[in-house]
Amino acid sequence: MRLIRLAGLFVGALVLCGGAGAVPPRLVVQAPPAMGVNSVAVSPEGSVVATAADEGGVRLYDARTGAMLRVLGDVGDRGVCFVGDGKMLTAAGFHMDKLVGVYDAGSGQRVAALAGQTEWEAYATAVSRDGKLLASTGADKQILVWEVGTGKLRFQLKDQPTNVAALAFSPDGATLASGGGDRVVKLWDTSTGRLRGSLGPWRLSVRDRVFG
Repeated sequence: MRLIRLAGLFVGALVLCGGAGAVPPRLVVQAPPAMGVNSVAVSPEGSVVATAADEGGVRLYDARTGAMLRVLGDVGDRGVCFVGDGKMLTAAGFHMDKLVGVYDAGSGQRVAALAGQTEWEAYATAVSRDGKLLASTGADKQILVWEVGTGKLRFQLKDQPTNVAALAFSPDGATLASGGGDRVVKLWDTSTGRLRGSLGPWRLSVRDRVFG
C-alpha cells in the first residue's frame, strides 16, 4: 500500500511539473454520479456532458468547468443521446409506461412520448445526426425507429433472435446498425426497414452499398 501511495505521489509530481509528457485532466466532474456510469454523451456544440448511471436519471455537466448543471430524474439510466441541436435528449432504461421519451434538456419536461415498446425496459437508444430519427431496442426484442418531429413509428423490426444491446446511425442517417448477443451486426435501411447487410464472425455480407 505504501508503494502504491508513493507511486501516486510520483505520478502527481510528474503531472505538475509537466514531466514524461503527461497531460493534466481537462474536465473534473464536481459532483460525480453515485453509481456506475452506463453511458456518456456530449452535446453537438460541445458545451454539455450528459451521463446516465445506475442510480437512475441523467446528470448534465458543464463541459468546461465540470460543474453539475442539473439532474433529470425518471429519464432513463443508460444509452443517453442528445437530439438535434442538443436542447433535447433521450435515454434508454426502465419506462414503466412503455413509452420512449424525448425530454427538454433544460427543464427535464417530456416533450414527446414514442409508443411501440411492449416491455418496460429499453436497452439502447440512438439518434440520427440531423435529429430526425430516433431508434430504440429493449427487452421485447424489437428495434423501433420513429420520426422525432411527428412521433410517427417509421418501422418496427420484431422478433430479433437475441437481445439487441447497441444501436448506431450512419452519418447520413440512411443506415441503422444493431448488435447483440448473436455476435452479428446488422445494417438496416432507415427508409424501408429492409436488412441491407450483416457483419458477423468470419464473414462479411453486404447486399448493397451501405455507407454511401
